[in-house]
Amino acid sequence: MRLFRLLFGALAAGQVGYSLLPERRRPAATRAIVLVMLATALAEATA
Repeated sequence: MRLFRLLFGALAAGQVGYSLLPERRRPAATRAIVLVMLATALAEATA
């Protein structure tokens, strides 16, 4: 459960910070957010 909370917090922070990024960095940020989403879902499923 602790891992899920950590990942969920990172996901929320990443989504908020996404809008502050310049256009050229957004594709990489999108991939990173999707990866954190998948990791969060996996952590929740195993908790």
